[in-house]
Amino acid sequence: MPPTPDLLRGPRRDLRSLLAAVAPAPRGGAGVPTLPTGGPLHLPGRGTTFVRTLPGPGTGRGPAAVPIVLLHGWTLTADLNFHPVYDRLAARAPVIALDTRCHGRGVPADSFSYADAADDVVAVLDALGVERAVVSGFSLGGVTAILTALRHPDRVAGIVPQACALDYRRLPRDRAFRLALGVLGRHRALRHHPLTGGLSRRYWHDTARRHPQVRAQWDWVREELARTSPAAMIDTLRAVFELDLREEARRLRGLPSAYLLLSRDRICRPALQRATAAALDAPVVEIRADHNVPLSRPDAYAEALTRAIDLVLDQRPSAASA
Repeated sequence: MPPTPDLLRGPRRDLRSLLAAVAPAPRGGAGVPTLPTGGPLHLPGRGTTFVRTLPGPGTGRGPAAVPIVLLHGWTLTADLNFHPVYDRLAARAPVIALDTRCHGRGVPADSFSYADAADDVVAVLDALGVERAVVSGFSLGGVTAILTALRHPDRVAGIVPQACALDYRRLPRDRAFRLALGVLGRHRALRHHPLTGGLSRRYWHDTARRHPQVRAQWDWVREELARTSPAAMIDTLRAVFELDLREEARRLRGLPSAYLLLSRDRICRPALQRATAAALDAPVVEIRADHNVPLSRPDAYAEALTRAIDLVLDQRPSAASA
């Protein structure tokens, strides 16, 4: 896609989001979905995170089916990202969903790093007595899933990255945003400024105005977004723009995998997503949706993610004998 038209559209779209942010909040009830059992989990030497677990069917794709670990996107929480899919996936295998460090109720830290986030995943598996798992992540979580497989190949039985790229340096828009982050990083006051913290909230504010599903849950959505500090948001983006896994990702070819691609994504361009799937040699499940799909179109998201997970479960050797 040629970059110039998008660069012209971007400021107008950002202005609309900013105006939405200073307008009254969308009206809507609490809308808290039914959530599975969860609570704090101490990770020795690392801190305490928040984890939800579902036991799975015990049958279905075989009693030896490994758990599915779910890793959420930037500024989200596990519940915001995955509440539409908890029960569907638990019908196939046990489910483990955790809040990523520096997000929600995840491990508190002075700064975010992908390596630490990946090691947190394995620490959760250790704490729960799980040997191996299929790791699936959305956006930020998708990159973390890939890095977890690279750092801990003996603990990852398969991966399902979603709406993510192996690097965010190629598009002019992303390079400009990276420069802006450098300014924010050098000025501590800006990192903690309410306007900076509203980056994610403005995006979801605009989503809520256009999607009744999100508007009905707005009180809950806003409370979950507020669990992540403005400083953590900016620090995490710094890590996002520093990482480049284009060469390393090819080492994962042969690992059971599938990629969930959003063909109308305005945050992570579809071309970058296709390049990621190609590097992994992963079959693609495509959905015509934007980056807000877990909340704006939860049923479509749940169906697509379930199909992608099924592709990985069916690739595992135990699936043939189940």
